[in-house]
Amino acid sequence: MNKPKEGDQIGGEKVVGEPAQACQEIKGTIGNDPERANSVYALAGEVVQEFQVIFRILYSSYQFFASQWHISGSQLAAIEKLYCQDGLTLGELSEKMGLSASTITGLVDRLERDNYVRRIRDCADRRVVRIFFTSEGKQILENKLNSGKSFVEEIAAKLAAKMQHEDIVQLDNLLKQFRISLTESD
Repeated sequence: MNKPKEGDQIGGEKVVGEPAQACQEIKGTIGNDPERANSVYALAGEVVQEFQVIFRILYSSYQFFASQWHISGSQLAAIEKLYCQDGLTLGELSEKMGLSASTITGLVDRLERDNYVRRIRDCADRRVVRIFFTSEGKQILENKLNSGKSFVEEIAAKLAAKMQHEDIVQLDNLLKQFRISLTESD
């Protein structure tokens, strides 16, 4: 089967660039029903648009929350990851945050400069560098966390107030599947 090109018609609609490949993949998974393929593709587009709106809302809320500490949203995310599991390696933090190693290095450089964290070589393997809160950083973080809910706690409280437990479990499972589908190699 040939891959659609820009301008080809699928289900009565013109497809452009990369969506052509996505539409062909959708068509392949639901048979040769062009109307249904077009409908599934349109619905998938609506889902992506909804994610974009949600992302913008979360991003601006997160940035506002971080700005109260005079740090970036990425620094706040790293702090929250380290708060849950102090002593992560740069690679582990990179994986948990879904950011490149070079981005994590710069981020940790800034946190270290501001005395939130310090790097310590692993005793068992000197090649491994772990990131730990400084006593000042931990005290500052705990004071700020105790002064109000964390960003994640605020969002979780909103979800819990508006959604049933089963719906939250289903949403969590669907989002995990969505993330996996986006990160899997073809």
